[in-house]
Amino acid sequence: MFSLNKTADWPNSLPSEKKEMFIDQSRKEGRTTRQNYKERLCAIREKRIETLREKRQQIIKKEADQYKQREQLTSDILFYGLWQFPETVDENLKELETDVSRKKAIKAQLIF
Repeated sequence: MFSLNKTADWPNSLPSEKKEMFIDQSRKEGRTTRQNYKERLCAIREKRIETLREKRQQIIKKEADQYKQREQLTSDILFYGLWQFPETVDENLKELETDVSRKKAIKAQLIF
């Protein structure tokens, strides 16, 4: 019979011992390939889980930092008071002794 696929006909042209040897070798390589695939799949899954953990930790840290900033801002407003009118701004700035404390108070008011 004439076949266009010579690769498929090649094993049939070999002696039976060599043919069996190639088939056994192919089976072993198939097992190894499947095992490598499973290991790689597991490694990819672990990497994804680790990436998600890292992202979650970053979110938690960011939220904690924001909480600390809000807490500090609230603390500053409680210390300096809430300045709602231009007159209170002038009065409160006169009461502060240093430029650093004035800048800090104005910054707290603006951010709030």
